Amino acid sequence: MGIDESFEAAESLKGHFVVIVRTDGSEITGRLTEIEDLTAVLADDDSHQTRISLGDVNWISRVV
Repeated sequence: MGIDESFEAAESLKGHFVVIVRTDGSEITGRLTEIEDLTAVLADDDSHQTRISLGDVNWISRVV
């Protein structure tokens, strides 16, 4: 997934719970709270935030 596709996917999923698979194969799940400076910000149930560069995203999907 390229940076443009990652940005578009992230923008459309903002506010939803998502799973992101990074280019190294690792996964992270959380609520996509914002997109800033080509970085996705996810929050877990304890409001702990994780920032992921959209350039490191292999794919992103909404958790149903």
